[in-house]
Amino acid sequence: EDCTDGSDEAAGAEAEAAGGDSPLLRPAERVMRQAARSAALTSFASHPLHAFFGDKAAVSEEVRLAVAQALGSYGVLVEAVQLVAVEVPPSVDQMLMEAAVTRLRIELTKRYKAMWAAALLIRTMVAEQNRRATVAAARGAAAAVSEGAKARAVRTGQTVRAELEALTNLTGSLRTSAVELLSYRWLDGLAAAKRGRAMLVRSGGGGAAGPG
Repeated sequence: EDCTDGSDEAAGAEAEAAGGDSPLLRPAERVMRQAARSAALTSFASHPLHAFFGDKAAVSEEVRLAVAQALGSYGVLVEAVQLVAVEVPPSVDQMLMEAAVTRLRIELTKRYKAMWAAALLIRTMVAEQNRRATVAAARGAAAAVSEGAKARAVRTGQTVRAELEALTNLTGSLRTSAVELLSYRWLDGLAAAKRGRAMLVRSGGGGAAGPG
């Protein structure tokens, strides 16, 4: 209760008219009320604003301890202090609303950030799996080409060896050299080619002409 605004005089007049004692005759009560109010305001000022909305019980207990300490020298025992309601100016109420909206936006931003981080991680893992699969497929294809080339090289080598062995056997049977045999083979092929060209010469009637 604030007793510094001149209400004591009005209360004293009403008390005297009713036959009671005037508060002006009890200055110690006024001093104790002012001490209690000062201690309560000092305790209130030490708390952040959100504590009055979120933890009224703790604020009330600390105010009780402060008031009890201030009135202890007067022999007053403070049993309880209860914070019933908190009223703030409209401007402060608007600021509280804006702060709450800002905190909500920050929380949503954090959640979106975590969500996008998880999506990026999944995409990175998928890309890594695709890279590994592509590399494995390329290595498999390269290995297949290499094995095919090796197989063809082996077959070519076997064919060349077989032909050389056959040529060696033939030259041994005919008792001639490989050079003479290859020269004969080349000349025989050349003569066969000439005979084939002669058969392709056509007469005026459209029929094939005999060998010339």
